[in-house]
This record gives sequence, structure tokens and C-alpha cells, in this order.
Amino acid sequence: MKGFYRQLVLYLTVAFMAFVSPAYAVEPVKVGVLVPLTGVSAADGGRLLRAHELAARQINEAGGIRALGGATIELVVADTQSRPEIARSEAERLISRSKVSVIMGAWTSSATIPSMQVAERYRTPFIVTSAVTDKITEQNMKFVFRVAPKGSWAAVDVAKFIRFMRAKGQTIDKVALVYEDGPFGQTVSDGYKHVLATEDVAIVSAQNFKTGSPDLSTQAAKLKASGADLVLSVAYVDDEVVLLRALAAQRYSPFVLGFGGGHVHPSLLQIGDLAEGTFGVVEWMSDIQKQASTDFVTAYKAAYGDVPLSNAAQAYASTWVAALALEGAGARDTVKVRDALRQLHVETGPASLLPGDVLAFDENGQNTVGNVIAEVVDGAFVTVWPEAVASSEVKNIVRLPASIETTNIPSDVPLEAGEKAETQQSGFSSAIIMQAVISGLANGAIYGLIAVGLTLIFGVMRVINFAHGEFLMIAMYLGYFAWAVPGIDPVLAVFIVTPILMLAGVLLYGGIIRFTIGAPEINQMAVTLGLSLLLQHLALVFFTGDNRLVTLPRSSTGFEFGSAIIQMPQLIAGAAAFGLLALLYLILKRTDFGLMMRSVSQSSDGAALSGIDISSVYKWSMAVGIGTLGVAGPLLVSVLYVNPHVGALFTLKAFVIVIIGGLGSFGGALVGALIVGLAESIAGVWFPASFAAAVPFGLLILILLVRPQGLFSQKGAH
Repeated sequence: MKGFYRQLVLYLTVAFMAFVSPAYAVEPVKVGVLVPLTGVSAADGGRLLRAHELAARQINEAGGIRALGGATIELVVADTQSRPEIARSEAERLISRSKVSVIMGAWTSSATIPSMQVAERYRTPFIVTSAVTDKITEQNMKFVFRVAPKGSWAAVDVAKFIRFMRAKGQTIDKVALVYEDGPFGQTVSDGYKHVLATEDVAIVSAQNFKTGSPDLSTQAAKLKASGADLVLSVAYVDDEVVLLRALAAQRYSPFVLGFGGGHVHPSLLQIGDLAEGTFGVVEWMSDIQKQASTDFVTAYKAAYGDVPLSNAAQAYASTWVAALALEGAGARDTVKVRDALRQLHVETGPASLLPGDVLAFDENGQNTVGNVIAEVVDGAFVTVWPEAVASSEVKNIVRLPASIETTNIPSDVPLEAGEKAETQQSGFSSAIIMQAVISGLANGAIYGLIAVGLTLIFGVMRVINFAHGEFLMIAMYLGYFAWAVPGIDPVLAVFIVTPILMLAGVLLYGGIIRFTIGAPEINQMAVTLGLSLLLQHLALVFFTGDNRLVTLPRSSTGFEFGSAIIQMPQLIAGAAAFGLLALLYLILKRTDFGLMMRSVSQSSDGAALSGIDISSVYKWSMAVGIGTLGVAGPLLVSVLYVNPHVGALFTLKAFVIVIIGGLGSFGGALVGALIVGLAESIAGVWFPASFAAAVPFGLLILILLVRPQGLFSQKGAH
């Protein structure tokens, strides 16, 4: 019996040791990853994370960090939510709580800068994957390293490419710049201005714009007036599409060279011939002729089924760099890992997939790597420069559609070669001003189409709906899928989407809003704001963060008003706005339901005493107010990309409009929208985009001071 117990104890001991032995194995090395998995950059964040995970999996399968006893890489992922303040707090959490040995991230420059400052303070290595703002590696930081090139370095490569194209017979004597008015656009455009000033070209125009603008016709008209042979654009992909369409509508066909992932992006190919023959300068392409790059593309395709973008390649390289530094340090200590990063010199292997001959960091932590140039050929991006890594020669330049001819628009005074480009040209020609007026009216009509439903809901129900923009987003998705699947034109899709949105309005009232009627306004705001965030995240789940766009033959066509041109989708949206307003006016003035709505809006108690079913009026008012977005959404998706966050672009602007026009006033909503559209557009002729975007808010403050109830407020609004 004693022998039995001894055997039992032995077996139990062996089983226990087998169970607990993993606890005594080498602990994984924790590596922090900052990526935007929600918010406006969620789609890019997803691509970055996949590349990080692929590299970590390959490292672990190859035996892990041998200098640490085969320790595996454990990625500790933090979602920046596409917000700088969240990136900062998540970086601190990764360091202080998760005890990571190194951090990688964080996609945009605005999120990277505050998070790397945290890492520097905690003496933790921070590997910048994709952010391009020059100052990232110009602040004498000792723990910051960047695998991507500086944004301004693109100008050096573009200058080389200009000389390369000139040698092939391409005329490039006058250059124009157009860029988004943020750190990204300003950094790259400043690099262009500095480098091209030493080249034998004249910088004849420099235009900036606010990202997310639905129309860039004024900028396109000024670019055309400059007579530039080459337009260098620095924009995000949705803005790049708006720009190319505006250039086409202006019948202007320059040599176009975009920057980075804002141009070399699969979404750009959705616009078909408008992208054909354009070029993009980018940090990496999937077809460059390097073995490490080919191996990465093969592995990425096998794992995820699609082709990686440049940001994915940078994330992949960063993860391998982190592993090599840990290997070289032979320790998890952050200072030793930093020292190993300084000594890194990679010529072969997975980390060498970027275009440079060597991956190594200088005294400022900057990798000395260049860019490549890609051309759109037969609907695909192809690397054409530098020739050492190019997969194809430059093809014959296919301009914007051959039917589009350049017309003469009076030009502003061009900048001489070598002279610093100003942010705006003088912009005093009558043609430019007329274009600004027409563009402002077109944008205003689009804004009015969105704002009229918001003011209707408030006018009747006194409900502040912060989810209004998200229902616009839903309408845009419905319009897109109506076109993408059965091929229904967006104009016809209006008659399908509008009833669906009206039903959504009925459900919204019955399920949520009726419980907030009469509640304090702060409660209404909290409920509708929560609904807004919920709808955004549900859209991310069901539709991902990818941009989607309706592309029609009329998308890039224009209608002439004297010397100005309005794009056809905007003209249709404007006509719809006025038509919708007229229809709502008839409903309110000529129908019994309209009479009941007006009675309830003036006094719900009085209307109830008159026998009106208040709840029914509220329900159908919500249906009509949300239903108006069924008109706006399908028409707008042929102007702008739709993604889960597009509604946020318009919600704040819609509130500004209805406050200026007067809460509850339909006519005021349209007038307010036209005022906002004109103010933005005309101010943009003379002032930088950031100032022009602030003009409507200045008008809002002025009107609130002079006439707090708005221009056309209905009685009782406050």
C-alpha cells in the first residue's frame, strides 16, 4: 500500500511539474504597438497591425530572441483611437503598466509626437513606423528612431525624378503645389519649396485646403490659371480624389504627382481614368525588385489575401528592427535596447525590404532611406523609379481624359524660380472670384441638404440630435451599395434610400427619442451623442474603415457658368436641396400634417388641447427629418468617400448652419448653409485654408452677439 502511495505521489509530482513548467520557461519579451484601430484611421491601423503580427509570428517561429534564451515576441497592442491625447495616455500605459521593452507606432504624426515624448521621458525606445513630420527626429531625442524617411526628403527624390523625366523629353518648367493644411501637408510642401528653389523650375502657385473639403474647384481653377506643367499634391486619399475630379471638371490636364499613401492607395484606383497616368512618390511599393520585399509580399498575401501598402512594409520592418535590437542587446533593459538600435546595420534579411541599401540610424535616430515613384498603368500602381528597383519603365503619360481641353483663365502673378512660394496667390482675377462664388453656392447647397432635416427635428420636437451625421453616413452607405451591387444610379437610389431612412426615423423615435422628450437638453445631447458613437463603431464592424466611392461618368464633368465651372454631382445636389426645401414648404403650408407640425412647434400643450396626437406628430416629424438624409446621402456619395466617420465632418457644420439661420427655420437653414459655403470659399481665395475654415465660426459668434435667435428663428426657439 505504501508503494502505491509513493507511486501516486510521484505521478502527481510529475503531473504538477509538467503543469507548472511553462511558468519557469523564458518569459516573452513585451513589445508595445500603438495603432489606430478605431477612429478615422482605423483602416490603416488594421493594415499596420497585420504587418506587425506577421513579423512577430515569423520571428517566434524562427526561434525567438536567441540572446534571451529563445524568448518570444509578445505584442502588446494599444488603440490610439486616431486621437493624439489617447496615443499619449496609451504610450504611458504600455511603459508603466505593461513594462514593454520597446514601442512601435503610431501612424500619424499628430499621434506619434506626443506618444514618443512619453517614451523619451520614460527612457524607452520608440520606433516610428510611418509618421513623416521632419521634427520627429530633429529634437535631439535619444530614444526615438524612425524607419520611414522624413517628409521633406520626398522633395529630393521628386527633384531627381523631374530631371529623369526631362531627360526622357517631358516638359516640366512650371510647378504648382497643392496641399492639406496640417502638419503632414505643411512639412512636405515646405520641403518641396526649399528643394525646388534650387532647381531650374518656377514654383508658380501654392494652394492649401482643409482636409475633408467636399469641393476643391477654386484651388483647381487657381492651379489652372498658373499654367503649371506639374502639380505636386500632398493630400489624404479622399482629398486626392476630390482634387483630381476638380482638375478634370476644370478641363485642366497637368502632369500630376501625389505624395505617399494619400495617392498610392487602392481607393484612388476607384476613379478609373482620372487616376490613369498619374504618379505618386511613396516610401515603398510591393513590386520593387528586392528579395526581402518579394518575400514579405508573398507571406502577407498568403496570410491575409491582399497586397500590402507602404505603411504595412514599414510596420513589418519596424518589428524586425525591434527583434534585431533585442538580439543585439541581449537584454530587456530599455537603455541597452536603445544602444543596440544605434549600432544596427542591416543589409540583408526581412528588415531590409525598404528601398535603401542599408537600414541604419544616424545620430538623430533617422534611417537613411529614400522613396520610389509609382505610376498608374492600366488601373494598377507600378514602380517606375529609381531604375535600380523599378519593375517597369515609365509609360507614355496618359493625361486626364483626352476630351478635356485647357481653357484660358486669367492667371495670377507667377512666382519666379528660386522665390519662396506663398501660401496663396493674389487671387484677384474675376474668373477666380467667380469660381469661388459658384463653388461656395454649390457647397452651401450640399450643407443645406444636410441641415434642413436637423432644423426640422429641432423646430418641431426641440430635440438636439448629435447623431444626425451618422444617419447621413448610413444613407451614404445605402446609396453606395445600391450602386455597387445592383448598379442603381444614386439619383434613382434616393427613392429607395429615403423610405428606409424614414423608417429608421420612426424606429429612432419609438426606441430612444420619445423617452427624452421634455428632458433637459443635456440629457438629449448625451443620448444622441452616445448613439452617434455607437453607430460609428457598428459601421466599423460591418463596413470596416475603408473608403468607398461611387464613380460615374458625370463625376468629373462640369457645367459652365461664364468663366466658372460647377461639377455635375454638386449641381444635382444643389438642385435637390432647393427641390427638397420646396417640397417641405408645401408639406408644411398646404397639408393637414404640416398644419399639425406647425401647431406642435408653436405650442405642444396647445396642440394637445386641440386634439392633435402629439406623439404621432413627433414620430413622423422624426421620420421626415431623418428621411431628408435619404436624399442627401446617395447624392453626396458621388461627391465624397463614405466611411464610418464621414458624418462627423458634417454634424458640427450643420449645427453652425441651423444656429446662424435660426433654429427651426427651413428657409434659415438654406440661407445659413449658403452663407457658410460662400464664406468658406471666398475667404479661401485670399487666406490660408485654416483661416477660411474658421470664418463660419466667426460669423456664428457675430450673429449670436447681434441676433442670438438667428437670422430667421421661429418663435420660441432659443
